[in-house]
Amino acid sequence: MYRLYKTECEGNNVDKTHIAKEWLYADIFNKEFNLSFKIPDNDTYDACDSFLIKLREAHNTFEKEALQHEYDDHLQETSRRYNLKKEDKQKTIKEKRKKIMICIDLQKCLPTLVLANPVDACHSLIEGKKKRTAGFMIMTSWDWQQIGRICCISNPFQIINMETKKTDDFGNNFGISEIVHLKEEAENYGALYYKTSFDQKDITSINLIRSGRRDTFPEEIPNLRSGANAISTRK
Repeated sequence: MYRLYKTECEGNNVDKTHIAKEWLYADIFNKEFNLSFKIPDNDTYDACDSFLIKLREAHNTFEKEALQHEYDDHLQETSRRYNLKKEDKQKTIKEKRKKIMICIDLQKCLPTLVLANPVDACHSLIEGKKKRTAGFMIMTSWDWQQIGRICCISNPFQIINMETKKTDDFGNNFGISEIVHLKEEAENYGALYYKTSFDQKDITSINLIRSGRRDTFPEEIPNLRSGANAISTRK
């Protein structure tokens, strides 16, 4: 917000001496304005929300019936997923120590800023700026980007967004959230095989290796040292 405020002032030819410093802007905004940012509620499923909105705003009976049919298929697919998870749970209970079931909910995982070397000076600058910025809450990866942009004014970081979309071998968009079956094969490094529906007969593949990069592992990895790495007496 401060960056937008500063851009607005510069666009209106406000004298630099009259543009508030970042610390003053934050102090006034947090203490004198009766404003706050609402913490997000528990997530609802985007697909269901989208269907309900479209059904409510359907213009005619034909459109509503088509949407309802599509929504029913979606609910049936969701129910099938829950039943499969339940079956897998029962299998692990019956076959203890042979099978382990792990459920991972990525809905609220926070994407964080990733640097090539997380212990370098850049990481320290970003973490330090985050701690010194009063009232700034990290909710999404976009928030980390803003911290990265303002933490080093004299030599600003160049923020590059990660690629979020990929195209499979058939030209279709690859969306990880739509996948119901995912596997990889050791002999095909860099390839993922997936299905987006339990009714899908043929599995789809995608190559995640960028062009120009080495697509194979070396057969042998040489040792970095012949003996154990020395540890200081204090450690």
